[in-house]
Amino acid sequence: MKKIATKLLLLSVLAWLPLHGTAQQASKDSILAEILLDKEMLKSFQDISFISSINITPEGFILLSSSNQFYILGLGGMLPYSEKMEAPIHSFTVTPDNAIVFVKEKDFCFLDSTGKGVKLFGLPDSNMKISAGKEVLYLYGKNNSTGKDIIYILFKGGKYISLLEYPSTITSVLEIDRGLFFSSKNKILLVDIKSKQINELLSLPVENDEIISTDNDYEHGALYFSTNKAVYRTGSEKIELVNDEFGGILKYDGEGLLIFNPEKSLIIRLRNNILYKKQ
Repeated sequence: MKKIATKLLLLSVLAWLPLHGTAQQASKDSILAEILLDKEMLKSFQDISFISSINITPEGFILLSSSNQFYILGLGGMLPYSEKMEAPIHSFTVTPDNAIVFVKEKDFCFLDSTGKGVKLFGLPDSNMKISAGKEVLYLYGKNNSTGKDIIYILFKGGKYISLLEYPSTITSVLEIDRGLFFSSKNKILLVDIKSKQINELLSLPVENDEIISTDNDYEHGALYFSTNKAVYRTGSEKIELVNDEFGGILKYDGEGLLIFNPEKSLIIRLRNNILYKKQ
């Protein structure tokens, strides 16, 4: 396993690699998009199958994971960011204090400075997904006892409480100032954390058009959400279609919106000058 000094050296080299992703236009009316990762970049890696999580490392690189190893993506290249692990990685996030934490089966783990996964404590349910708030983490997935989906609030030190149970599959969780967004089927709902009252925020007209990801751009006051086929945005009561050529897992990184399709090993960024064209 590479030592931390070696890893930082590789990060420095990676930052100076030439830009692989270029602005491309698939058709006359398509959105101009910057391709940051595609299968051409992965020719030197064998049979990588990414899980449906994406984030930004404390150093500012895109963080991805297969079922047994983390990777970082910089300008023009990708490198392993951890040792290989035995139990499958199910989901991960970056905490408010810049730690990389992840779920392996029923274990809550973190990635140490040498790239080793370290178990912190066990979880109440297996294969949970994870989302970071400003001060706490949220774990969500199927409750093994009731069969319903559940959201837990996870505090520092490993203490957790149940926030709510929901009869349908919860596909994403996103903390905002007013409370907590979560998506299920074609709906986004808002739960008041104190009262636990749930209100429907919006729904797509097609019931089987499942919302799979949400993220927020605080600077522009926009909530982004996506299906497997499209990306939408709302900043008020109106839902805007951002793109209907591709969908995926979303991450707003300040420069624009990352759209990640793990099945196609594809990451596309729509930059702010495309997202917020002057009228």
